[in-house]
Amino acid sequence: MPPLVLCFLAKVSLAAGVAGIAYVDEDIPRYDPAAAQWAKVFDASAAGFPKVDAFDPVHK
Repeated sequence: MPPLVLCFLAKVSLAAGVAGIAYVDEDIPRYDPAAAQWAKVFDASAAGFPKVDAFDPVHK
C-alpha cells in the first residue's frame, strides 16, 4: 500500500499571493505540509474558465 500523502486544497475568494505564487479567485492552490510548499493546482484562466465557484477533487 502506498504511503498516505496529506495535502490541502483551497478555494480562494480574493486575488492573493503566497510564497511568491499569485492567485485569483478562480484558481485552486494546494499546500503540502510535508514539503512546506504551496503550488497552483488549477489555473482557471489558462484553462479558459472565466469563473470557478467550487471544485470536487477526485483521488485516484
